[in-house]
Formats: sequence, structure tokens, C-alpha cells
Amino acid sequence: MTRTTLSLLLALLGTIAHAQDSLRYQKLVPRHALKFSPFHLINFYPTLEFSYEKKITRTFTAQAEYGHVINYTNQDESYRDKRGYKMKLEVRKYFAPIVYRRLIFYGAAEYYKNDIEFDRLFRQQECFGNDCEHTIIRYHYYPVQYNEQGFSVKFGLIKYFFSDFFLDVNSGWTIRFVDYDEVRPNGIPAFPEGMEDDLFFDIPNEEDRVVPCPVLGIRIGYRLR
Repeated sequence: MTRTTLSLLLALLGTIAHAQDSLRYQKLVPRHALKFSPFHLINFYPTLEFSYEKKITRTFTAQAEYGHVINYTNQDESYRDKRGYKMKLEVRKYFAPIVYRRLIFYGAAEYYKNDIEFDRLFRQQECFGNDCEHTIIRYHYYPVQYNEQGFSVKFGLIKYFFSDFFLDVNSGWTIRFVDYDEVRPNGIPAFPEGMEDDLFFDIPNEEDRVVPCPVLGIRIGYRLR
């Protein structure tokens, strides 16, 4: 009788513990959430970027993100009229909820793709006349295509403020597959890759490459009940 009672008590305690653990995740893992990425607005290819996260199981969620390239500056004639999009798909696994701090951690795997196009100006001096006594400067605009995709592994956290508003922060590493293609008309030579700055490296670097790169993400979100 004592052994049976002890077994029932242990089973009951396990059920209660599991229920409490599920309740902790339920309080902190967003069932539906909308997010905005403010720092994408100051990216070299700025985007108005939003994401939507949906709960799949108790600890797993899926997230889709889309950013529309906005062209609010045309000062640089080498990167004029930027257009296109950025897209991300992510799966998350949440762990270590801290209810009293309204904080929970997660690991994530992400696939992303950037498909962007812009126009580049080329100036060419030409002359006409029998002895080339008249000179003119001809301006050519031609499109350049920037395509990038890659895979990221990240760790992050969600911290809630003001009821259902939260801050979503993560960092990790990405494998980048970068490709630039210039569609130059006949007679226009290749443009130097990238724009050199005072630190002697290209911003952006237009060399086709496959490289690892650190990644940092900061988003402001709202959990939908």
C-alpha cells in the first residue's frame, strides 16, 4: 500500500511539474507576433522590414520576414534608384524561460535572400569634327544586380516590456553567397568594384564570394493574444 501510494504521489508531482513548465513557456513564447527591424533603415541597401512569428509547438516557432528596399537618397551616382527586396525564413527553439523577469532565450536557424538592383552612372568623353575639335561628355546609366543568399545560426532572447511589447535581440554567424552582375551596354568598360573609403576597403564589396560573417539582429515586437 505504501509503495503504491508513493508511486501515485511521484506521478502526480511529475504531472504538476510538467504543467508548471508548460505554463512558463505559454507565458513567454509568442503564439503570434509582429516585429519591425529599425536598423534596416540605415543599411547600405535600406529596407522597410517587418516579420511575423507563429507558434508551432510548445517551444518551436516559425518566422517569415520581408523587407522592401526604399530609395530615399540618390546622391551617389554609382548606386542610384535602389530597388528590390530582402526575405528571411527562420525556425526557432525556445528554452530557459525566466517568468519573473519576463525573459526567454532561443536558438534559431535561418535562410535569407537579398534580390536588389540599382543603376550606375558612367561618364565618357567623346569628340567629333575633322580634328576632334569639339568634345562632349556622354552620360550612360546601366543596371547592376546584387543577389545574396545564405544560412545563419543564431542565439537570442526576447525581453517583454509594457505588457505585450518586447525586444528581440540575437547574434550568430552567417555563410554568405554574394553575386554582383553589371548589365553594361556595348562600349562601356567595367566599373571599378565597390567604392573605396578612407579605411582602404570597399563599401560595399562587389566581389563575388562565399564568406562567413557575424550577424546581429535587433527587432521591436508586439505579441498578439
